[in-house]
Amino acid sequence: MIKVINSKKDKEQYIDLIRYCFYIHERQSNFLKQLNKDSYAFGYFQDKNLKAAMISHSFTYNLWGQTIAGNGIGAVATYPELRNSGLISKLFELELKKQYKNNQLVSTLYPFKFSFYRKFGYGSLGHYKIINIDPKQISIKKINHGYFKQYNTNLADKVYFLFNTWACNYDFGIVRDKNEKNSIFETYKSKSIHNYVYFDNKGSVKGFIKYEIKEKTKFSKIIYIKYISWKDKEAFEDLLAFLYFHRDQCIEIEWTLPQNIPVELYFNEPRIEQKYVFSWMARAVNLLKLIELKIKNINVNRPFYFSVKDNYIEENTGTYYIDRSEVTKKEYTGENDLFLSDLSSMLFGAYTAKELSIDMDCEFFNTKNDNIFISEFF
Repeated sequence: MIKVINSKKDKEQYIDLIRYCFYIHERQSNFLKQLNKDSYAFGYFQDKNLKAAMISHSFTYNLWGQTIAGNGIGAVATYPELRNSGLISKLFELELKKQYKNNQLVSTLYPFKFSFYRKFGYGSLGHYKIINIDPKQISIKKINHGYFKQYNTNLADKVYFLFNTWACNYDFGIVRDKNEKNSIFETYKSKSIHNYVYFDNKGSVKGFIKYEIKEKTKFSKIIYIKYISWKDKEAFEDLLAFLYFHRDQCIEIEWTLPQNIPVELYFNEPRIEQKYVFSWMARAVNLLKLIELKIKNINVNRPFYFSVKDNYIEENTGTYYIDRSEVTKKEYTGENDLFLSDLSSMLFGAYTAKELSIDMDCEFFNTKNDNIFISEFF
C-alpha cells in the first residue's frame, strides 16, 4: 500500500528508516516538521509497517532567466529486504506523473549514487567546487564599504529579497518565500550556527552569510559556510574580509560554490587545491515546454530532430523537430535516439553533445552552461 505519511506513528517510522539508511544528527530528525505546504512525504507500507519512502518538495526555480515550477526529491530510502524489488521505481512513477499533472517542468535530487537515478531519466548537473582555505590566506584584510550586524527577524524581508536575487543569477537557483519553513535562518537552537547581515554605508542590505563553527581538532576550529549571498563586488569583498577576521580563531574555511566564481583570485596565493564534486541531478518533467523555453534563449540556426523514450512520463516519449523558434512533437520514430538521462544533461547545459560523444551537431545541445547552482539543500 502506498500512501502519504501524515500520522505521528508513520512519521516516526520514516525517521527510523532514514536513520537506518543514512547518518543524521539528532537535530535533523525533525525534517518532516519543516516541510512546506506544497511538500509531502509518501511511502510503501507492508502490514502497516513503512518499508520505503521519499519526500516531494515543490519549488520555484530560476531557469534561463525565467521562474518555473519545479520539484525536488529527497530522503529516498528502503529497507534492505525490499531493495532491487522495483518498489522505488513504482514510487518514482507515481510521483513523476503527479509532477507532470501539476505543471512542474523539472525534477531535481541529490543522489547517493548517480547510476541509480540515471534509469529514472535524471542527468548530471555538472560539478561544484569545494575550497578549504586558511583564513589568513584571504588577501582582503579590511571591511571597506559597509558594516555587519547579527541577523534579526526585522530584516527578514530584505534578506530574503537579497538571497532570491542572488539565487536567480544561477540556473536552478531556488526562489524562496520568507513564510516558508526552510533552513536559511534555522539554527536548530545551535550556538555554533551564526547569521550575519551586511549593510553598505548607506544602510542598504547588500550581503548575508550563515556559517557554522565546529571543532576540527581538540585545539582548532573550522568554519563551514552554509549560505552566502551578495549584491555587488563591494559586498563580496567585505564578506571575505569578515571571514579573514576569524584568522586567529579558526584554521580553515570550507566553502561549496559554483564553478564560475573565481574566489581564489582573492587569496594571497590563488593556486589552491580545489575539489570538484558531482552534486545534483535533474530531469525534464515536461520536455516539450522546456524545449519551448530554451529555444527562446538560444539561436537555432538550422533544423534538427531527436527521439526519446520516457518510461515514467509517457507524454514525453516522441520525436521532436526543432526549427528556429518552433518545436513540433510527433510519434516516436527512434531516429537520433537519445537516452533521457543524457538528454537532460545536455538540455540544461551541464554537458554538451560533443563532451558526451553524441553525434548531434547543433547549438541547442552544444551550448555549455557553467552557471548552474542549486542554492538550497533538501
